[in-house]
Amino acid sequence: MQIAEHCVATFHYTLTDDAGTVIDSSSGREPLAYLHGAGNIVPGLERA
Repeated sequence: MQIAEHCVATFHYTLTDDAGTVIDSSSGREPLAYLHGAGNIVPGLERA
């Protein structure tokens, strides 16, 4: 899926540590929203 520059994208996530322990998750909440191409999210996520 390609996301156009300066469009709002949303996604659900689960962040775990090396042992698999959940550190944070959007499960049961609204998805995370960000403005694609604005550089306000981890660069690897924008490239994915």
